[in-house]
Amino acid sequence: MKLVVIWSTIISCHQASSTTTEWNYSEQDNWPNIEFSNPTTTVNECAGDRQSPILIPFDVAMTCSDEAASPIRFTPGNCAIQDLIFEGEPHGIKASFDLSNKKCTPPTATFPHAPNELYTVVQFHVHAKCEHYIQGEEYYYSGNTNYCDHELHIVHWNANRTNAVVVGIRMARGKDVQELKDMNTLIECWQENRAHTYAACTNGEVSSSFASCEQQNDDELFNVYGLIPTNSGFYHYEGSLTTPPCLQIVSWYLMDVKLTITSGQANSIEDLITGYIGKVNEDGICEKGVSNAAADGSTSRNSQPLNNRLVTHSCAAIDHYYFSLGTDSSSFVVGMVPLGALFAVCWILYVFRLRLLSRQSLFTMPLVAPAKLDRGH
Repeated sequence: MKLVVIWSTIISCHQASSTTTEWNYSEQDNWPNIEFSNPTTTVNECAGDRQSPILIPFDVAMTCSDEAASPIRFTPGNCAIQDLIFEGEPHGIKASFDLSNKKCTPPTATFPHAPNELYTVVQFHVHAKCEHYIQGEEYYYSGNTNYCDHELHIVHWNANRTNAVVVGIRMARGKDVQELKDMNTLIECWQENRAHTYAACTNGEVSSSFASCEQQNDDELFNVYGLIPTNSGFYHYEGSLTTPPCLQIVSWYLMDVKLTITSGQANSIEDLITGYIGKVNEDGICEKGVSNAAADGSTSRNSQPLNNRLVTHSCAAIDHYYFSLGTDSSSFVVGMVPLGALFAVCWILYVFRLRLLSRQSLFTMPLVAPAKLDRGH
């Protein structure tokens, strides 16, 4: 019974269900006082001592460690863009993996804090404006108000639906950057969903809230982990969901490299979030609504007290990043797997082969530094 209650609470808080008391980003101080009308959603932890987001301490951001018990290991799965359910929410835009029909295998991952536990991606969503910031970065970007435009959260749950992992990716617009194809695809799908919703909510046309993104190629697989910036390290801390009821069951992995998007993409995301007009239920009927964004268009929670929590910073992914060479070539690692050992073996075999061919001494062979493996964006 406890697991059912927790899972129902999780679903409710991330979908901003209409069964909850109204809340918005202009009155965040009132979040701890919210009472939920859904019988299975009675817990409110917004006043807890392990809340998210946080302000990453300056000293943590300036230093990092290569040491960890295990890497982050991502397995992208085999879902296509049509297997995702695209929705607008009062606080953001969301794409969910339909785990009930089992048409595809969703992405999964293991993480350093629980290396033997598999986490499955349930959904990912975008907040307008960033939620996590680095202490002092506003001075570094003095005069540039767009140094952190939006934040993408990839939400994972364990098999028992009792603990969550959120991979956070901060996004910022850049000048003279090439549009990221995957981001364009997502934006187009969210725009298609809004068109369906608009038709249902303004003209009374029956539509489906679960319509796939019809304009995309059926054969093209979508890898949400492909949005993780190249060579990103990560911050890790224990925290909470960032929307009511703010359950303190989340292990956060915040990437330390921002995803660069174009101004057009940033503006489209903001328009989709702040232009929320409602959603279409399973019967194709419009449930009208409005965005709960703050006056400045933000749907991001304010930074919460750290309360002596440990925040770690792994920079190993910057230098130690590779696609898995095991039997599952779709898996890849971000984290603490030393490339040096891999290249050392390759170097020895290479030199040994040349020695057999030319009978030159190992000590006369020139040392050539191996190129870093990359995963381009």
